[in-house]
Amino acid sequence: MPKDNNFLDEMKDRYERVFSSEDGQKVLEDIAISGLLRRSSFSNDALILAHNVGMNDLAQHILDMAKKDEFREPKQTEAIK
Repeated sequence: MPKDNNFLDEMKDRYERVFSSEDGQKVLEDIAISGLLRRSSFSNDALILAHNVGMNDLAQHILDMAKKDEFREPKQTEAIK
């Protein structure tokens, strides 16, 4: 079931807020390294390759969501308790 635009916009806002700090940027860098975005995920072993591709896909999703969209201001929302 596809997610609606409101949900995606809200989630993107949350990712941007979480990762916009200096610490958040350091965490994103670690995600990029551990998610194999800086090197090949290839392996001759099919199981290792599948694992690496999954790590890569998740890391790329996180970085894409955390990336600041210059044409959109993140909405401020109340913290969830």
